[in-house]
Amino acid sequence: MGNAISIHGMVNRKTKKSAITDCILMKVGTAMKKYDLYSEFDIQKHKETFINYLEVLIEPNGHVLYAVPSHQELAIKLACDAKGWTRNQLGEACPPEYYFDFLPWVLQFTGCISVWNNMYVGEANEAQLNKLREMKRNGIYKGEI
Repeated sequence: MGNAISIHGMVNRKTKKSAITDCILMKVGTAMKKYDLYSEFDIQKHKETFINYLEVLIEPNGHVLYAVPSHQELAIKLACDAKGWTRNQLGEACPPEYYFDFLPWVLQFTGCISVWNNMYVGEANEAQLNKLREMKRNGIYKGEI
């Protein structure tokens, strides 16, 4: 079994059934993974883990990503990955009027929006607005929509 936990002979106290029927063998440590900024975004887990903190990008399809290491750096990575470009190629595609304010352009380029506790930047589509509304209903986003 290697790093797996054996549950043979264990019994679920509530159902009195063998634990084998209630779960799948997991590698040691898998069940204990801590929720952090590198986890897949989950509103409930976010609320349980963070207080007055929200720094995310919302992709055009409504998928939420933690802005790690920063909003701009994540947007740059998404843009380069989407086009198959290097960072230099992306920089060369940037219009001169955005040289000193790159984030708005790269958000427009990717279709993403940057979100903080009380504001967002970018042109939000319906999927992104729906995600903002969901975050607001759950008390993690406090800005205008």
